[in-house]
Amino acid sequence: MTREDCLKILEAYGAPEHVKRHCLGVGDAAREIGFALSEAGFRKAADVGGGPLDTDVIMTAGYLHDIARAGKDHDLVGAEIVTPIDAAAGDVVARHMKLIFPEDPARITEADIVSLADRTVREDHYVGYEARMADLLRRYADQPEVVARVHKNMDLALRLIAWIEDFCGRDFQQIATGGAVRIEPLLERVERPGRYIGGEIGSVRKDWHADAVRFCFAFPDLYEIGMSYTGFQILYGLLNAQPGALCERVFAPAQDMEKALLEGDAPLFSLESRQPVRVFDVIGFTLQYELSYTNVVRMLLLARVPLYTSMRGEADPFVIAGGPCCANPEPMAPFFDLFCVGDGEDTLLALCEKLRLWKAEKAAGGNVVRADFLKAAAEIEGVYVPSLADAGKQPVVRRAVVEDLENAFFPARPVVPHIESVHDRAAVEIMRGCYRSCRFCQAGFACAKVRRRSPEKIKALLKEALANTGYDEVSLLSLSTGDYPGIERLVTDLMQELAPMDVSLSLPSLRLDSLKAETLEKIAEYKRTSLTFAPEAGTQRLRDVLHKQITEEDLMRVLEIALPLGFQKFKFYFMIGLPTETQEDLDGIAGLACAAIAKAKALGAEHGVKYNFHLTVSVSNFVPKPGTPFERERGCGEAELLEKIYYLKEAVRRAKGANFRYHDTRMSHIEMLLAKGDRSAAAVIERAARDGAGFDSWREYFDYENWLRAFEACGVPAEDRYTGLDAALPWAFIEGGKEYGREG
Repeated sequence: MTREDCLKILEAYGAPEHVKRHCLGVGDAAREIGFALSEAGFRKAADVGGGPLDTDVIMTAGYLHDIARAGKDHDLVGAEIVTPIDAAAGDVVARHMKLIFPEDPARITEADIVSLADRTVREDHYVGYEARMADLLRRYADQPEVVARVHKNMDLALRLIAWIEDFCGRDFQQIATGGAVRIEPLLERVERPGRYIGGEIGSVRKDWHADAVRFCFAFPDLYEIGMSYTGFQILYGLLNAQPGALCERVFAPAQDMEKALLEGDAPLFSLESRQPVRVFDVIGFTLQYELSYTNVVRMLLLARVPLYTSMRGEADPFVIAGGPCCANPEPMAPFFDLFCVGDGEDTLLALCEKLRLWKAEKAAGGNVVRADFLKAAAEIEGVYVPSLADAGKQPVVRRAVVEDLENAFFPARPVVPHIESVHDRAAVEIMRGCYRSCRFCQAGFACAKVRRRSPEKIKALLKEALANTGYDEVSLLSLSTGDYPGIERLVTDLMQELAPMDVSLSLPSLRLDSLKAETLEKIAEYKRTSLTFAPEAGTQRLRDVLHKQITEEDLMRVLEIALPLGFQKFKFYFMIGLPTETQEDLDGIAGLACAAIAKAKALGAEHGVKYNFHLTVSVSNFVPKPGTPFERERGCGEAELLEKIYYLKEAVRRAKGANFRYHDTRMSHIEMLLAKGDRSAAAVIERAARDGAGFDSWREYFDYENWLRAFEACGVPAEDRYTGLDAALPWAFIEGGKEYGREG
């Protein structure tokens, strides 16, 4: 029986949540002890069964030992429940309350192991025998007969523990935890322990000892950021749905936890089993944004994994990456054994199968090494192996594409974070790819092929997600939700189904030119949130250059619909530093703000009301990204961007009625250098990380001067060296990194 099977049995018999957690903790510890003794050569005496300890019986009995904990004589009642399922485990459950250390250690049985484990696990984690007994002594301090019995058993248990340590040649904590990191002392030193404890609703804890590929999914930012990323949830659920794979999670530790790990001499660990990240077969990072690169370095250092692939030995994990930044993997290539370019679902399954076969051959004594797996992995579509590229053997890498989104895996039971995440809601991906061809958009060109889920599938997935999570908000996700065919009907149907459940619907990524009155009316019926739109440029000429199919008339039309419906807050997003940008384009940004304010006043006069109109103009800095038609364009320097921002800040202020927000120009400069970098950037990233850089996408942690010092120390120019049609692009071998010239 598996851990999951036992959990279902506990749930079927109504075991309370704290009892389930304790049973799982005891079962884990008991099986680890049994494995350690068996691997060290322990064999039972003939009169108690002979042979090695039965770790399956130990596990089943440990997981179910308190199944009847709520009632009297729970050991005997529990045995009656378990015996029809597994007779041997039922016998252990009946005897788990009586710890025995026989004069002849060979007469130790499975029941002794479960009994000992029960006495070392508090709630769901190992704390040690002394701490567990101290709990009992405090609880029964006013009952002398119980205290006497506890003291009588303590000597027996401590002698058994000492014998096990001597027989296995290891510390008992290491044995009982299977090498897992003891996190309780660490949690006492951090502000938000919920980031590190795991065990959330929807999380999966699979048998560590099963013959499976062990995959640790790593997100190089805080827990609450990573848990909002739908792709992370998809791949976590997909891998754990495979019988031959085990997937756990790790996130970048906040500064207080990083300090606790270093001072406590503890390695970075996974949330599910708390195993050191370095003992997994694969550590898989998702690279969502360039300013997370230093967190990758810091996490590998904390995990005690050799930083560069050239330094890793046969016992080290494979370190791989996927995500949007793989459009140009070269700046991070020295750190990663391979990259997954494009959609990750099929690629990861193929990689796991290749790795399973490689591990099996290695376990059978085959003469296989790391390089053999990497050569096999390079045969998978979408996989880039930098070490083979060094040898001149890597062909052009084609992006992997999931062709059938309708039947692609999507988690019906997503993990519900312990603490509030950035997007705290249920979500379903309704469409992948984009009908638009905005020339600056890396995501749009990376996923240009449009694939959709049917309305029926979308409704079914949302229904399952709500039933399994308890969220009161759902979201429809895509690069352009407003372009989904029949979006109005889908929104209408969903709102009718969600209204009785008091669940609201969120619609991100709406397009001005595709937004219809019916959609806004439906949204206004239950929630008048702010409306966000992205004209991107201030003039129609520049919007045409961008292929941004939005006009000023579209913007005014939305205001005419939205203001009478009660919408008050509006956000307009623009970019500066765009190719062909002129002063007139900058003036157009302020002009659109003035036009919107004037429109709101005119509509109020027309309807005899004064609309409480709030407008925020938000400006970001254009960063040319690999794989787009603008990849060869020059990104503006910090001084040039600042000049534009100061000009706009004053121009928007004169509009009287609009707030102005802008993105840090220094952060955009570093983002550009990393996005368009080559392998020389790896040394810069390492230097910056070792000198304190981390969480660089957070303004309060970003240190521009530190980055400039790192570039200088490594002899790498802090400038865009890949502009113009003559430049040989480092990422040209990635399909999609075409020879684009300036258009428009």
